[in-house]
Amino acid sequence: MPPAPQIEIIEVLQSLEKSWPSFESVTWAARAGTAFDEELVKRYLAALQWLTDMGLITFEAMSIGPSSLSVRQAALTSRGRDYVHSSLPSMVDPKN
Repeated sequence: MPPAPQIEIIEVLQSLEKSWPSFESVTWAARAGTAFDEELVKRYLAALQWLTDMGLITFEAMSIGPSSLSVRQAALTSRGRDYVHSSLPSMVDPKN
C-alpha cells in the first residue's frame, strides 16, 4: 500500500492511463468548491514522489501555481502500466 493518499495516486494514474503510451502535460486543478491549498499540493507531491520512486511514472518538469499543479512530458512507465492493469483493473480502458 502506498504511503501517499490513495485518491491523488489514483487521479495521477487515471490521467496518464488515458494517454498511454504518449507523453502528456497534465494539470490537476483545485477540486470544485475547494481552494488548491498547501495541504492539497503536499498530497499531490507525495503521490507524485511515491509513483516516481516506485518507477511507475516519469515526467520532465513540475509546475505549482495558485490554483493547479502540472507535470510536463509525463507518462506511465511499462511498470506503471502493469501496476494499473494488475492492481486497478477497473481503471483500464478496454480500448488500450
